[in-house]
Amino acid sequence: MRVFISLLFVFTIATTTANDNPRQYLKFIDDLNEDVVVQTWEYMNAYTNGGSLIELKSNRKRLENYLLRALKKVQKRPTAHEDFKNQAKAYFEGNLAIVKKDLYVLLRNRELKKVEVDPYELQLNIRRAIVQLRVDYDNAVQNFAGEHNLQLEVNRSDVAIAMNTTMAAYDYYHHYNIQIKKLINLEQQYWTDLHNKSGNQLNSIENQLCQANLDLIEVPQLLNNDSSLVTAAQEYMSYIQTLCGQEFQEIKNFKLIESTGDRKKIAQATSTYNKAIKDANDKRRSQITQWQNKTTAFLQRHVKM
Repeated sequence: MRVFISLLFVFTIATTTANDNPRQYLKFIDDLNEDVVVQTWEYMNAYTNGGSLIELKSNRKRLENYLLRALKKVQKRPTAHEDFKNQAKAYFEGNLAIVKKDLYVLLRNRELKKVEVDPYELQLNIRRAIVQLRVDYDNAVQNFAGEHNLQLEVNRSDVAIAMNTTMAAYDYYHHYNIQIKKLINLEQQYWTDLHNKSGNQLNSIENQLCQANLDLIEVPQLLNNDSSLVTAAQEYMSYIQTLCGQEFQEIKNFKLIESTGDRKKIAQATSTYNKAIKDANDKRRSQITQWQNKTTAFLQRHVKM
C-alpha cells in the first residue's frame, strides 16, 4: 500500500488578538491532517502484514469516515482564510477519493480472488496521486505561513521520522516490484496455452523477456543501506536469463520439429518437451515465491509503527 502523508509541521507564531488567528487556523488544519496520517498508518500496517479481509475493510471504512468528518469540520468552521481552507479541502477530498475508489478496488480484488485491475499498477498510481497531494498540501502550508509570518519547523517526532522511512521503503519497493511484476506477467503469457502458440508469438514474448534490463536506483539513506531488495531483483533477472539460454531453446527445438509434421520425430521429442515445461513451471513458482517472501520481509523491516 501507499502512505497518505504530508510533512507534519511544528510552528511558532507572532501574537494576535483575533479569535481565528492564522496560528490557530493552521493548527486546526494540521491537527486534522495528522489524524489522517495516524488512521492511514493503521490501515497500511494491517495491509502490509496480511491482515484479515474483515480487518482491512474495517480500517478502510474508518479512514473514509474520518476524512468525511474532517471535511465537515473544515466546512463548518468560519474563517477569513478562504484560500487556505479550499486548499485543505482539496487535500482531504483527494485522499477521500483514493480511499473510496482505489483502496476499495484493491480489497475487492482480494475478496473476489481475481484481478480486475493490475494491483501493482494501481498501487503505483495511488503513490503518484498521494505524492502530488502531499506536495500540494505542503506548499499550501508553507505559503500560508509565509503570508502570516509564521515560523515553521519540520517535525522531528518519532511518528514523523517513521512515516518518512515508510514512504521511502514503499517508493523503493514499488520501483523494483513493478519491474519484476511485468516479467512475471510476460513469462505467464509465454507458458499459458503454449501448445497453441505459434513460433512467432513465442519469439515476441521471449524477446521482451530476454531484452529486459533492471533499472537500478540507490538505496535511500533512511533504509540503512538495505540492499536485499535489489539483490532479490537481480536474482530474478538471473533466473530470466537462464530461461533465455536453456528452457526457451528446448521449446523452440520442439516447435521446429513439430512444424515438420514428422510424427516419429515429434513422438521422440515429446518427453523432453514435457519435461522442459514441468521444470520451467517448478522454477517459476519457486522464483515467484522467493521474490514475494523477500519483498514482504523487506517491507516488514522498514514499515515503522
